[in-house]
Amino acid sequence: MSKMIRGYHVSNRAFYKDVVNGQSMMIGMYDSNDEGCSGEFEIKWVELDKKLFPEICMFSYSWKLLKELSDLFEELAKLNDETPTQDEIIALLKALKFKDLTVYEYPKRT
Repeated sequence: MSKMIRGYHVSNRAFYKDVVNGQSMMIGMYDSNDEGCSGEFEIKWVELDKKLFPEICMFSYSWKLLKELSDLFEELAKLNDETPTQDEIIALLKALKFKDLTVYEYPKRT
């Protein structure tokens, strides 16, 4: 793998958004040549009592990101008991210099 970058993908805004249920995004450390990732996690918004709440889902192979992306998790901890929107999370990611890796247009085949 080449250099790893901090990035995110917004599934419900990507070219395949029509098959995505609800709002979700993947955040992690991604290969700069699009050859995989060293770890990632999902934030999805779940409806509870007619209100959307963000939920983090992370497999154990990505737990190292709790340390590697500690600045992000520190900022998320400040939002405890709040219900940030997807746009607010995206703004936070941009402020922390995460790269938007979302593929918005269907890739052209060569």
